[in-house]
Amino acid sequence: MIRKTVQYIRLRDWYDSKVPFVLCYLWCIYLHNSLSITTERFAAVFIGGALFTGLFLAFGYMINDYADRTVDAMAGKDKLMHHMSGSAIALSFVIVIAAGIFPILIVSNFSFLVGGTLIATYLIGAAYSMPPFRFKEKGVYGLIISSFAQRCMPVIVLSFLIRQEWSFTILFIVTSFIIGLRYILIHQIIDLENDRLSGVRTFASDHLKQVVFGVFVVFFIELILLGIIIVYVDSPILWGIVCLSAITEWTQCRMVTRFMGQRVMTTFCNVPLEGFENLMLPLALGCVCFIGAFKGTLPISGAVLPLLLLMITQIILLFGPSYRKLKLSAGYIRESGKVFMSDKMGTTIGLIQNFIMCVAISLTIALMNHKLNDLTDIMISVVLSFIINCMSDLLFEVGHFGKVFAGLFPLKEKSIAWKLVRNLLMVLIYVFIIGSCMYLIKIPNAHVAMHLFASQAVILYIVGVTVSLLAEPLSVGLAKKIIENSTGLNKD
Repeated sequence: MIRKTVQYIRLRDWYDSKVPFVLCYLWCIYLHNSLSITTERFAAVFIGGALFTGLFLAFGYMINDYADRTVDAMAGKDKLMHHMSGSAIALSFVIVIAAGIFPILIVSNFSFLVGGTLIATYLIGAAYSMPPFRFKEKGVYGLIISSFAQRCMPVIVLSFLIRQEWSFTILFIVTSFIIGLRYILIHQIIDLENDRLSGVRTFASDHLKQVVFGVFVVFFIELILLGIIIVYVDSPILWGIVCLSAITEWTQCRMVTRFMGQRVMTTFCNVPLEGFENLMLPLALGCVCFIGAFKGTLPISGAVLPLLLLMITQIILLFGPSYRKLKLSAGYIRESGKVFMSDKMGTTIGLIQNFIMCVAISLTIALMNHKLNDLTDIMISVVLSFIINCMSDLLFEVGHFGKVFAGLFPLKEKSIAWKLVRNLLMVLIYVFIIGSCMYLIKIPNAHVAMHLFASQAVILYIVGVTVSLLAEPLSVGLAKKIIENSTGLNKD
């Protein structure tokens, strides 16, 4: 029964790819208006907004399946709605609509403005698929209506439930529209063959080249708008998440292209920015709100407990999508590891060089802090820095960052100059992340500590690169002996 319900409302099509980003709007508004709304009221709006957004999206997919019953049958698609009676279908629509709008009406105290907006929302959602409008077959109008209904209307409804800044609300609505436009363009490209078989004409079927080009243009605009939102929030922890997401997004895209043979911009295998917009960003914003309220840096009206419960609920709801993405990434990394380890000599040399460099850096840190006698701290530093460096090497290998550097600068991959640039980039990333943490945990005189850490990082960078280059002959010799010994043992 549960499986059929999930299939019927097409939960997987909207649960982890549309709802979380809408909720980011509420987190952002709360960060800048935390005193104008109690935490209890915010929790009610958040929960009501999540239910409404999810069930409205379910309604959109259901009405689309209902309107497409004939063309789906022609294309050979067998859906659950095809085997249901008319009364059962009508009852399911009533339940989904009622369960979505009543929480919003209760939170809004049955406001006429909110009620009118809800009616308009459902009418626009139905007009995409249902005659006489059926905008999905009317070229560019279908793209606009689909994106506006699914992405913008829920945000507009929520904007009437919480005190907001209209400038940011408009920015978020435009960003949501652009994101939705990119998804619908990709969806039409993927469904192109089925639409041709069933006789459905979409914008992509008539203008395929323009649609593919449009995906890249829309993606570029989306990056700019997301950057403005991140600057608006202005949180060190969020900037750290942005750096981490940039690395993981690039690596995953390269692995999809390399091992799955897919065009990364026109496939749903791993949509660029999907993990950031619907997983990393909502979790990061929730953490920023809760940590700020708990530490007292974010003035709030009410108790901290509702924010904690919202955070826990959000983590639980996003656990499934997170697990699936990690499982997918693990498969890519496993395949990447096979390629990476196929060069045994190069891998062994790299590991030895990394270890020697980490020992040198750890001893330098101990020397600068007058802790040469503390062997435990030195050993921990060696182990942690070795793990970080090995992970960095893996990312650079499978993500093809080296080729990016070679394209941006006149550098030969694996050359000394390339290693200098690569190591400098890693140092800058470490400085940024650790500096953000200093500001986040409110270290006294954080800017002074940041300057000191940055100067030390430069010294460590010089030491690390120098030792790495000097240790290369030694690393090559050790690697040859290790491989020869392992080959001899295998033969025995």
